[in-house]
Amino acid sequence: MGSDLSNENNKLYQEFFTSIGSEEVSPKRLLITARVRLVIVFPLIFLFLFIAMGTFKGQGYQTQVERVVLIIWVLLAVTYIMANILINMVKSQNALIQQLTCTSILIELGTNQLILYMAGSLTSYATMFIIVAVALYRVFLDYRYALYTAIMGGVLFTLVAIMEVSGAIPLSPGLTSPTTSSIYLQPGAALSAITAVLMGIFITFVSINYGMNQVEKLHRELVEHSIVDALTGIANRRYFEKHLNAEWRRGRRNNTPLSLIMIDVDNFKLYNDNYGHLNGDKCLHLLAQALQSGVKRPTDLVARYGGEEFAILLPETELEGATLLAETLRQQIINLALPHAFSTVNNTVTISLGVATVIPRNTPANILVDRADKALYRAKRNGRNRIALDYAHSNNAMQ
Repeated sequence: MGSDLSNENNKLYQEFFTSIGSEEVSPKRLLITARVRLVIVFPLIFLFLFIAMGTFKGQGYQTQVERVVLIIWVLLAVTYIMANILINMVKSQNALIQQLTCTSILIELGTNQLILYMAGSLTSYATMFIIVAVALYRVFLDYRYALYTAIMGGVLFTLVAIMEVSGAIPLSPGLTSPTTSSIYLQPGAALSAITAVLMGIFITFVSINYGMNQVEKLHRELVEHSIVDALTGIANRRYFEKHLNAEWRRGRRNNTPLSLIMIDVDNFKLYNDNYGHLNGDKCLHLLAQALQSGVKRPTDLVARYGGEEFAILLPETELEGATLLAETLRQQIINLALPHAFSTVNNTVTISLGVATVIPRNTPANILVDRADKALYRAKRNGRNRIALDYAHSNNAMQ
């Protein structure tokens, strides 16, 4: 009971506070984001800052303060433009692109904080920018950039707000009015305002992150259902054909052999007719798992081809190696000792196997399937529970 509760709590923690989809954002997406910044984000955010500057200059600040704000504004604008231009110039340097992206996010937050300062951090609606930025980066980039935005946005806001409240930086003359002085001159009220903004950032990050994790889980389930055979738990025919075409192209480029083992369960119709379809399904599941466990290389693919037929694709494997594996698998199925009293071959479940090997050329990949299937037919015709090999000019069988 305690273990189940602990697992459930751990699951909730992962869904709310971590990322289920941990794949790195592609450089292409970061390049597109940089272009969006230059065309859309930069004009908007610095237009808002320009408007805020106009209001700021009329509030009675000292000329020195206005000059410092103006210098910071210009430096942020120039750095922002340069960072996003560089992202489009160093397309092959992923680490540098990521660093420049983080720099751009920090400048966006810093620019927004400049607006907040001029309007009064604790009373400005511009705090919503941080929350919106967190949501956008989680949706359109990934967990890490959103987390970075949330942390840096919260740190910058808190730092500037504390400096304002403590008097470390000048307050706007308009903020000493009775309406706003309760926030800026009373530590308790200021702390409440800062806490509210930080809670808004936290809740936004957690809720959006949870939603994106649910989307990722659904996507993975859909992908899994599209490539995995529900009965046996191994790859289905659709995925096999896609993988075969990919390996065919790779073998053609590298001039390397590609082997295929086609497998048929001997007298499976008799098994179903006498033991029932439910037991037949269990039998296929056990056979599939045994075949899967017998294949050691991660590049090899075991798939259910259809009905009681299975296929094993072996990249960069000669006929001899594929034959040795086929014999190992045949013995492995015999060792399962699944009863089949109605078999014409043995009193346990057995399999027949056809093995073919080709070096891919400019021909359809199905030629390999045809040759392995013909070898399988010979194995069944010659008595089942055996392996038949496909050769270009001769036929051999082994038991």
